[in-house]
Amino acid sequence: RVQELQSTELSGWKGGDLKSMGDLLLEDSFKILGAKDPRYLFLFKDCVLITKKKEAEGVFSFKESIAMNDITLKEQVDNDFLKWSLLIGKGGESFTVVAKDIEQRDRWIREVKRCIVYSTPGLTDMQKEAFLHKLPSLKHDVEHIDRIWKRAHKKSKKAAKRTESVRILHNADCEPDTFSINSEISETFSV
Repeated sequence: RVQELQSTELSGWKGGDLKSMGDLLLEDSFKILGAKDPRYLFLFKDCVLITKKKEAEGVFSFKESIAMNDITLKEQVDNDFLKWSLLIGKGGESFTVVAKDIEQRDRWIREVKRCIVYSTPGLTDMQKEAFLHKLPSLKHDVEHIDRIWKRAHKKSKKAAKRTESVRILHNADCEPDTFSINSEISETFSV
């Protein structure tokens, strides 16, 4: 799939061989806030490619590439459980992604977390796996949020917003109510 993508389906890409980005783990269409048209995201082991699908030409137009070691992941934006954000570096550009449903969001969050942890230098694979197992499970998070949703929905006829989630960031400059993968790993493994 990666060879096909690079040779015939991806226009405007100047970043070299896509195979050097690692395995292609996920690909899907999302609404990106601020973008007029939907964006098609490709999650590789080492980066995320953001593209725009040109239906008439049958190609993806390259828009942005973000290296995993430069990504900060915010799992929830504006108290909307379907919105999540990819931030580039410290204080850089951010892309707020709106998932179609919870399953799509959870699948992407889980894989982005895994890629971020695996891009963290200075840890063995065993330490990275141990850290991933230490993170709260998405299944538990979804069940917990569903209970909150049902309680809120009973109290109000309006569409309640899901207000709790675990937030994982890969950046040391975190908001007060989040935590950093780097600092959490350092505490866990004394890196």
